[in-house]
Amino acid sequence: MTGTEDRVAEALHASAPRTTGVELADVAELVRRRRASRASVIATASVLVVGTAMAGAFVALDAPWRAQPPATATDPTSPAPSGPAAPDGVDLTGAIPWTGATAPAYRPPDAGGDARACTASEVAAAVGGTDGAGGHLLTTLRFTNTGSTPCVLSGYPAVTATEQGRPDVLATDGSWFPTAGSAVMQPGDQTLLGVETDAMCDANPGGTASPDLYHHLTATLPGGGDVTVAVPGGIDVTCGVKLTPFYVESPGGASATDPLSALTVALELPEHALAGSTLVYVAAVTNPTDHAIPLTRCPGYVEQATGAADVSTSNGLACDAAGSSVPAGATVRFEMRLAVPTGARSGPLTVRWSLLAPFAVTADGTVQVTAVGGGARVAGVLELVGGPAPGPPRGLFGAVRLVDTATGRTYRAAAASDGSFRLTVPAGSYTVTGASPLYGDGAYACRADGPVSVPAAGVTGLQVGCQAP
Repeated sequence: MTGTEDRVAEALHASAPRTTGVELADVAELVRRRRASRASVIATASVLVVGTAMAGAFVALDAPWRAQPPATATDPTSPAPSGPAAPDGVDLTGAIPWTGATAPAYRPPDAGGDARACTASEVAAAVGGTDGAGGHLLTTLRFTNTGSTPCVLSGYPAVTATEQGRPDVLATDGSWFPTAGSAVMQPGDQTLLGVETDAMCDANPGGTASPDLYHHLTATLPGGGDVTVAVPGGIDVTCGVKLTPFYVESPGGASATDPLSALTVALELPEHALAGSTLVYVAAVTNPTDHAIPLTRCPGYVEQATGAADVSTSNGLACDAAGSSVPAGATVRFEMRLAVPTGARSGPLTVRWSLLAPFAVTADGTVQVTAVGGGARVAGVLELVGGPAPGPPRGLFGAVRLVDTATGRTYRAAAASDGSFRLTVPAGSYTVTGASPLYGDGAYACRADGPVSVPAAGVTGLQVGCQAP
């Protein structure tokens, strides 16, 4: 919840009229009873996903809307369960609102986009071997990330060849040997640097090998600090020393060490959903490492639902609202929306959520779907209206309940972070109420004007108002 939402909730809670029938202890107990969402965590990671406690129960003070478990035949305050009924949904408190952004194509990490430059204190260097062709000799240095966080070596370092009693020789940028690109190094990963020496040049036209070899190379890294490497066989610096840029051996495999691949995800799903409604749930993305994971390359995600219906869709994460990274050990909760087809069958719907990337960051969860035959679609918004300084109505997340005035059957839908809701019900006349934890801590009812007539063609733009004092 934002600071603004906190202040609105506090103001409404303080100013909303108090009535009898619901004590604070009752509300606390109702909160515990209503929290029915389940977390489904991928088996390959041990992650604790802590959801922020809900600000209040989705309840109202009038008896028909007081928080109850789903209606049963013995529930004296609710009609008999002769029609579909579903819990009000998951807690969106603190979740990043859904944006419906288009899913971007996967972009692997590049040389400087996802990590800071490595410093000398967090790398170890050693000679990795030599290679030669056409009078050119390449001595390869291997730099290993010995730190606990990702970093990158890219471009050209300053390298000096040294030997006791002889003048230092500064290497120049550019080499005859081709190289691949650089990449972010996770702890334990390696980046290479090629040091080229040549047999023939103006200073040595005959290509005669010099007995005066240099046995140490000192590299000043872009992130700061010097690393000195002993070269047991020595290098001949008669024709100078040239450098390749930093590079990795298999740039195509960089995605295997993409920082995003360390993320894990769990789903917070409601127990039930209606055919023709929007399933509102939470994907809780966790960083189990001891370093922040950047979101500068904002990933997309894929939702695949099977069972009661077959659905596949993709969108982009709301990375801008989430910040520049997922902090070490933290969880960022993203609101998700998935349209359940009107023709969905009654039964379990398995939802699989995955990052749109060439590595597995995925989780599964199940929702019980109730089919609604011959139903009409209802769409609207739960919103805060009125108040001492009127302005545009403000959408509130929470819950909406439709009660058929003829049969007493109850239909519920979750209102998303912008207050929008959608569900399918039989054509008829309905009493429509709602509640939000941002309106009197969820203890006060919001209402639509009068009985709402729902024709077979459906209703759009239905307003469920939470009247501000």
